[in-house]
Amino acid sequence: MIENYILIEHLELQFNEAMSVFTGETGAGKSIFINALNLLCGSRLNSDIVGKKSDEAKIEGVFAFKKGSHAYESAISYDFDPQEDCVFSRTINQEGRSTYKINRQNVNLAIVRDILRDEIDIHSQFDTAYLRDEKLHLNLLDRFHQQTDLLKEVASSYQAIHQIMNEKKAFEQSVLSETQKEFLTFQLAEIKKVDPKVEEEADITEQLSEMSNFEQNHSHFTSAKKLLNEIDTTSFYQAIESLKLVKTSDKELLEIIEMMESSYYQLDEASLTLTKLIDKDVFDPYLFERLQERNFEYNKLKRKFQLDIEGLIQFMAKAEKQLEDSENQRFVLEEFDQRIKQAQTEFETVAKELSDVRHKAAIDLKSAIEKQLHDLSLPNAQFEVEFYQKESSKGLEDCRFLISVNKGQALQPLAKVASGGELSRFMLGMKVIFNRLQQIELVVFDEIDSGISGPVALQVGLKMSELSKECRVLTVTHLPAVASCGDAHYVVRKTSDDTKTLVSINELNDQERIEELAQMAFTNTSGSSLQAAQDLLHQAREAKQSG
Repeated sequence: MIENYILIEHLELQFNEAMSVFTGETGAGKSIFINALNLLCGSRLNSDIVGKKSDEAKIEGVFAFKKGSHAYESAISYDFDPQEDCVFSRTINQEGRSTYKINRQNVNLAIVRDILRDEIDIHSQFDTAYLRDEKLHLNLLDRFHQQTDLLKEVASSYQAIHQIMNEKKAFEQSVLSETQKEFLTFQLAEIKKVDPKVEEEADITEQLSEMSNFEQNHSHFTSAKKLLNEIDTTSFYQAIESLKLVKTSDKELLEIIEMMESSYYQLDEASLTLTKLIDKDVFDPYLFERLQERNFEYNKLKRKFQLDIEGLIQFMAKAEKQLEDSENQRFVLEEFDQRIKQAQTEFETVAKELSDVRHKAAIDLKSAIEKQLHDLSLPNAQFEVEFYQKESSKGLEDCRFLISVNKGQALQPLAKVASGGELSRFMLGMKVIFNRLQQIELVVFDEIDSGISGPVALQVGLKMSELSKECRVLTVTHLPAVASCGDAHYVVRKTSDDTKTLVSINELNDQERIEELAQMAFTNTSGSSLQAAQDLLHQAREAKQSG
């Protein structure tokens, strides 16, 4: 559904057919629909896209994802239920701000692009640049052979080499000069002389705290002892004995006697224990002095290095390793070189395996593409994958596509050979091949048949129809031969009055379709034009059935 988008007030389309074609006069607004579809897929906004009907434009699409597809799994990962139809909706206001919702839940465009990544593939006549970009040719070949695990293994092996090389470089940078070694040795000796220990520092702190409070603690001990001695324990004992002479069976009295007896013995025990504590509570001035000296050494070391004791111990371990590595520099570097050599061997082994796969895939791709090109009226076309040595995370080689279109013409890079029409046909052939691998659900062609005419146009239309057996195809075209191959035909018209100009899109029935094909081919709907258009439609249908 498209609403208030540029010149479209309201439009609802449902694509049930395999191949749908869109036609209309130049400037009628055929590309408006494609641009709206791009926005639905998460592309960037252009200015001035809100129509005059209201303050905002709205584009909405309903998707049914195949179970196990990237879109299906991605929808689950974002907490959507792909078992039901998913409604994707984008609203744009006049200031150029947009909000995007999936099933009425706000989402960002990154989520939209991720989910729809393999669902819709939109190509215009200007989108063939990627075929000319030789940097992408190896990726296309790798997509063709589908050995993803092997590609990952090669990349991992290559990264392992550079990881070791980076470690070696870091080691070389960390190797100490003679001056640095002397200074680090001096620091290490200074710390070792103190021999810091976390437990010892805690014990010193605790002992110094107790000894610093010795006089005050001793005073409290003796005061408590004096007060205990003043308690008349004899009278307390006699009171217990008097209570025992009471003749009664009252349980409360028995409990009182037990409590008093227990208190009597506890008091006596406490007095004896306190006496022992006072006797051993002796201040040792020599120990106090040694502890203070040791504490001073600790504090001096911590201030100098700006580290706590645990940090000093870690510094000491690190310094020892640095000095040891510096002494064993030659041995360590040889060890790094050996590891690099081993990693290089492992990389070359798995990369060679990938190279073999690629060379075999190149032969198969050559055969597949040449078949497609021959079907598209390029009977003398030849295709080759040219490899050249280039070590990288992708393996031992890179490649580029070479093509010869005419008989006797030497194979040359694609960009130097193919004309606009030839390049369009080549891209279409590639789409047929690679779509089977990528499993895209909807492929959109926006006037990619530019530069094509005559019988070739019908072959292009039939090739699009072939592709539509595996996915839905939408084609915007100005060629009647291509339009005749569609399973459904929509016409785009622009209408105007004194106040506004609008774009409408309507599906044609068979008779209307014949009239539209006649108008496209002959710019009139005379009897002979209509008969020729009918013949063209019949020819296309027969070719599709026989194909």
